[in-house]
Amino acid sequence: MKNEKKTKISVIVPYKNAERWIGKCAESLKAQKGNFEFIMVDDHSTDDGYDKLRAITEDDDRFLRIGESSDEGHGVSWARNFGLECATGDWITFLDADDYWLPEAGKTLRSMMETGASVIQANHLRHYTKTGATKQKFYVDAGTRHLWSLPICWFAVWNKLYRREAIEGIRFNEDLQFGEDELFNMEVVARTRGMDCVAGSLLMHVFQNPNSLAKSKTDIDLLKQIRALVDFMEDHPDPEIRRLVFDILKSHMDTAWYFDIITGGAA
Repeated sequence: MKNEKKTKISVIVPYKNAERWIGKCAESLKAQKGNFEFIMVDDHSTDDGYDKLRAITEDDDRFLRIGESSDEGHGVSWARNFGLECATGDWITFLDADDYWLPEAGKTLRSMMETGASVIQANHLRHYTKTGATKQKFYVDAGTRHLWSLPICWFAVWNKLYRREAIEGIRFNEDLQFGEDELFNMEVVARTRGMDCVAGSLLMHVFQNPNSLAKSKTDIDLLKQIRALVDFMEDHPDPEIRRLVFDILKSHMDTAWYFDIITGGAA
């Protein structure tokens, strides 16, 4: 591994109308020591989030603030792709604007890089805004996970650290409003054949944010996700990967949550 002081980590944070959250997110990044670049991509907010972010970060040249407020946005996939085009780090990770890094994030990131893997997943804490409760959920033990033993939350991008070469040329599908992270990671693990996990926790995942995209899934969004996975499965030359995607699709379709949204709760 390169000398730690020279190794740069690019952190891509897309946000839109996140004035309530962006301050805590930015402060948690700013508190970290080390060779980082924080790429904050404003997807055309109409609130004061950009100005709040600028006030917090203007004295830290590790922050790159992209975008200004306007009347239209392009979506989280566009914002992440924009960040990827700007990123210069040896390693790349993502963070949502309503989440924030824990104080031990730097230590966790170092342990992630030391595994020698190309894609590494850390644990996270979850904060429930409705009840105020905070707890660790979906804990994964340290170790290597192969295609047929992918860890829970393998589909999320905000709990991962990616070696730059592992995601070269892979981008988020900008037509998707849901499942874009799962498809991105599906392409990554098809290339790397798995990922490593570390026992440490990287971030606080704020759950039940009323403004989150997770609160606005529609049948069209889910059908687009399924179609994108089917297309990926059909186009991939490796039968092992096609089988993996098939199993993932089946697991989605077997859940009551998918059934209720796609069918409107029909019996």
